Amino acid sequence: MKKIIAITILAIAMLLCMTACHTHEFGEWYVTKNATCTQDGVKTRYCDCGERQNDAIPATSHKYVNGVCNTCGNVSNLPESDSNSLGGNNASNSNGDNASNNIFENDGTEGLDFYPLADGTYGVKVGKAQFLEEIVIPAEYNGKMVTAVLENAFEGCPDLKTIKLSSNVQSIGDSAFKGCTSLISIEFPDSVATIGNQAFSGCTSLKKVSFSVNSKLSTLGHSAFYFCDSLETVTFAAKSPLKCIDDSTFYECSSISTITLPSGLKSIGDYAFYCCEELMHINIPSSVEVIDFGAFYLCKSLKTVIFDDNSKLNTIGSYAFHGCIALEKITIPQNVTSINFEAFSCCYVLEQISFVGTTKQWNAVAKDYSWNRNVPATEVVCSDGTVPLK
Repeated sequence: MKKIIAITILAIAMLLCMTACHTHEFGEWYVTKNATCTQDGVKTRYCDCGERQNDAIPATSHKYVNGVCNTCGNVSNLPESDSNSLGGNNASNSNGDNASNNIFENDGTEGLDFYPLADGTYGVKVGKAQFLEEIVIPAEYNGKMVTAVLENAFEGCPDLKTIKLSSNVQSIGDSAFKGCTSLISIEFPDSVATIGNQAFSGCTSLKKVSFSVNSKLSTLGHSAFYFCDSLETVTFAAKSPLKCIDDSTFYECSSISTITLPSGLKSIGDYAFYCCEELMHINIPSSVEVIDFGAFYLCKSLKTVIFDDNSKLNTIGSYAFHGCIALEKITIPQNVTSINFEAFSCCYVLEQISFVGTTKQWNAVAKDYSWNRNVPATEVVCSDGTVPLK
């Protein structure tokens, strides 16, 4: 017993000695709170042992142009000539450069990194701003437009809650915000045409995604909102140029209850809405030609699927509506030519199946033998009669 006590005391003594002898080696400074015109910000650096060191970032002071601060909007009580002398587009920095070439310092987040692109514009990454709660992407850097949020730009930023993009941003790269688990909201300007693969994958606090009426979004990468399990509402612009909801785009977004698809959409990819358990209604635009493998697999609350008039749908993929256990009826468009393996299998309350075309057209549809496995409906109602189901 005495030996055990002695060993324990020795171990504690060694630990205390190691702690006392440790010399902190701090890494780079990171901006943890932006300075404003009137309040100091904070920068932080860390030692490998977990110790951190904070320092102040001096307040930036007002930069008046014609009596109005172009950073915060404060109105000066000084005469116009005096207020202009305090800063503005004609002020020079310590390097003698005109301040208008550094617009990002006025309307963007401090600490971001910028990278020149082939077209003469800039892309942006998080740089030293990785612990901030709000990020503002500026319109310009060094007099050139900032048009891209680059691949992996803000991936895994743990505290990021809101992101504001300028109207110059045209693309959001692959995994740009992947794993930003605190991200609650993002405003997509009309200029955004491309959202890359897994761009917002694992953003588990994101609640709403919407694109305004003039949105230029044409490319939405696979798994773009994969496992955003707090996402409730998705709204695309009705006349959006987007043609495809790619594979796994909203995979396991289990809280989605409302989604509005663009009118020109042509395809819904594999597992696009897999396990969106709260989704109750979906309108499929007439332009959609293909619903792919498992697109609405295990959408357990999906009760109503409406295909718009004059639907161009020709293919319903394998497992497309498998396990939609609340689906009570479906009207299959006339242009459908193939219904694949287990497309409606295990839809346990699907008692009414209609087909817009004739019995002859229905019989000509290529149907896998298992397309309606475990479905209670006993017939298909066509425009000129019924066809019994096996």
